[in-house]
Amino acid sequence: MAVNSKLPGGSVPVFRGIDGSGRMVVLLLVNPPAKEGEPANQNINLRLSCIENPDSPDIYKIKKDDF
Repeated sequence: MAVNSKLPGGSVPVFRGIDGSGRMVVLLLVNPPAKEGEPANQNINLRLSCIENPDSPDIYKIKKDDF
């Protein structure tokens, strides 16, 4: 991950670090592109993610053919 470089969709990774136990922290500046006819920079936010095990994220995964 390149820090302080713009990602698709207007996000900028500000910081990413891993501690001695392998836990990760990511700080992301999110600036979504403006919709047509609306002023820019209306929904800027900082997203802090604390990930206990980055090699095996604790997200819910939908199995194939569940729908």
